[in-house]
Amino acid sequence: MTGPGGEIRCIVFNFDTQPFGAKAEGANAAKALAVRRAVAALFISHDLAVVDILADRIAVLYRGELVEEGTGAEVLGAPKHPYTKRLLASLPVQKPAKQALRREELRMLRARD
Repeated sequence: MTGPGGEIRCIVFNFDTQPFGAKAEGANAAKALAVRRAVAALFISHDLAVVDILADRIAVLYRGELVEEGTGAEVLGAPKHPYTKRLLASLPVQKPAKQALRREELRMLRARD
């Protein structure tokens, strides 16, 4: 996105379906580029772990509608919308017992829809 004089004001980055390592590496490079150029950066991703690392503010879209926005602590720490809760519940964790609890939580959230 450019300003009135043609200068770059915002860079949009879309992190779609890359493995986490590649996504994190690309995201860090993207953030460094935005900082170096002193422009805003918009990161688009379904990977909330990457979003949490990169973003000052997070917005959650569901079916084209903004359903939740705020800081990482607000959105990820205390999600209000069912879609945000489902996204968080779908994140993998390394401990099998915790992963089983998360899968059950996700199953229950889906059943409510």
